Amino acid sequence: MSEQVQKKVSAVHEGHAPTTVTRLHRYDYSGLESFLQAEAAWDPTVLAEAVGHDQAKTLKQMQSNYLRMQKLGYENAKHNINQFHESQKELKIRWEEGLKQMKENMAKTPMGGLGIQFAEKIQELPFFAGNPLFKKEKKGFAQVSAAQMKELREHKDFHASTEAEVIANAELKELRDETINKNKVQYNSKGKDFHITQLSNLYNSQYVGPIGVGTVKKPSGCVLPAGHEVKFFSNLDGKTSDQEKKSCHLEEESQVWVVFDTGSTNLWLASDLCDQAPCTNTGRHRFSHLKSATFNDPPIPVNLDITFGTGELKGPQAIDDIHVGPFTVRQQTFGMIQNEIGSVFSEIPFEGILGLAFPAMSANGVSPFFDNVVTQKVMKKNEFAFYFNADDKAGNGIFWGGVDPNFYEGDIHMFPVSIPYYWAVDLHKFMIGDQVIQVGKSNPMNLFQSNPMNPFRQLLKSAAIPTAEKKPQLIVDSGTTYFTAETGVYEKIMAHIRPANCKKITDATHPPLVYQVRDMAGDIREFKIPADEYMVADENGGTCEPAFMKIDIPKKYGPGMILGEVFMRNYFTVFDRGDGKPGSAKIGFARSKKGNEPESALRKFTSGQETFKQSHHGAILAEVAEKNSELNSGKYHHKPGQQEGSSEIEIQGSFVQVSGGKRFKMNPFRK
Repeated sequence: MSEQVQKKVSAVHEGHAPTTVTRLHRYDYSGLESFLQAEAAWDPTVLAEAVGHDQAKTLKQMQSNYLRMQKLGYENAKHNINQFHESQKELKIRWEEGLKQMKENMAKTPMGGLGIQFAEKIQELPFFAGNPLFKKEKKGFAQVSAAQMKELREHKDFHASTEAEVIANAELKELRDETINKNKVQYNSKGKDFHITQLSNLYNSQYVGPIGVGTVKKPSGCVLPAGHEVKFFSNLDGKTSDQEKKSCHLEEESQVWVVFDTGSTNLWLASDLCDQAPCTNTGRHRFSHLKSATFNDPPIPVNLDITFGTGELKGPQAIDDIHVGPFTVRQQTFGMIQNEIGSVFSEIPFEGILGLAFPAMSANGVSPFFDNVVTQKVMKKNEFAFYFNADDKAGNGIFWGGVDPNFYEGDIHMFPVSIPYYWAVDLHKFMIGDQVIQVGKSNPMNLFQSNPMNPFRQLLKSAAIPTAEKKPQLIVDSGTTYFTAETGVYEKIMAHIRPANCKKITDATHPPLVYQVRDMAGDIREFKIPADEYMVADENGGTCEPAFMKIDIPKKYGPGMILGEVFMRNYFTVFDRGDGKPGSAKIGFARSKKGNEPESALRKFTSGQETFKQSHHGAILAEVAEKNSELNSGKYHHKPGQQEGSSEIEIQGSFVQVSGGKRFKMNPFRK
């Protein structure tokens, strides 16, 4: 067998020379300036085009001197230190003279500006004259640029937040599966059956108040009680004690300030899907749907697109719990605002609309908020009421589940709702003073029968020929500012009550408006509205105008007139749904009390509730203050301008666009 020489495998590199070496630059994302500075530290001649060839040679000489001394080392270079510094000083003088010349020639040389830009950075290089020759301090940790450090920290923060998000989502799922879905939560645990939500008057035309949406556990990370002892404490009624707040409980995820609108049905809320102004304006509130343990998507996704007279709202439908004071409606469908289009949303800083009309008006067949109040038996009395203070913008409220005599005079007279689409009652007669104004078109047969020149008048009268005539409607809408009348009626009203000097208005020049309606007992009741309640003053308080707008009610639900917020400032108004069936709804009116008694009662009922200013930390108040320079004068109301509330009502285009091409009517005369 022949011998074979076996070579021992070495674990050490042989050390042979490379064929070539390519120098690499470590780019640390600090920008071009930093890049060129590092290159200049390596070889100053790379800046020849930027600072001039003579300047580059000067820097190169500085660098050569520096590197020679570095090579000698601290101990061996001691005797050459003075000579080194003298040489560097001469080079520095030459550099400064060249720099002066470069500044003078900057306009002539395209690269001159770049050279000036880097001049100060170059003087920070270690070889530049005046910088320490030997650094005695111990070398520190590895360094990275500010950009790299920022990226490193963001990476850590992202993964930390991701980990926290995973934990939060797991906790949210456990809360949903083990507590909420198993009906272990006690809502309205104190058994309240009455609540007043304090309202704030924006722009003298829109009244807003807070509602809650969604569910979160507080304090964060706490352990909920076992069994059915989990309680929901709302921050909306102001009655939750400090001890209750410290205990592990559930509460609303967000509070949003909405317009409570009896002239529409659907519910819209500002959400985290809206990521641009005005949704994101400082101080505005939005619902964060991903944080809510009770949030659900609808079985069939629906995107809503509603056009108002002054703007447009877009967003998907969603489902979550809605909270009003101590009351909770479970799994209410609503629209999450994703886009706010139009100046009205910037000018009036509300964060949603809560419609309180009837289900016949609802988009996509959704059960409205108050219908769910009824079916879920949230309140003992299925009613709500408004108190608007004519003298104090802050002293307003919406009453849930009852009324209080501190806020109205005498009895509240109730009237049956005639068409459960709007909050409407049959209008028996409308007059200005003693002059009857016909509302709606008269039946031609009636005119023929009543004509004295008709030779068959008595015969037709005795024959009792049926003359069905559609009754005009009187609609009560908290979302409309003024009184309204339809075409034809509006012109007659304007002919009777004209704009005038406020000081010269009398009962003779401007007689009272008279609305006659039939109450639940069948008796005719009359509401007289004097001039100082239907005339509104301009900012200077000099000229007064009738607070009327021309709006035609859709034929299916008209003809009719509207009593808006100006009327409701003087009448405590109750909206009663009875047992929830269409025929059981009724509206009640009583003259509002004014002065200290209702104000004191309202302060007592709403003590502990956050005001609009407190809730928004003054940020939105600044927006309002810039635009709202009204000066109320005398006893007449201020007339909102063209950019305020319902003064921009448009009849056309008032539809909800739903995916699939269907269009659903909203409030067609207000929006």
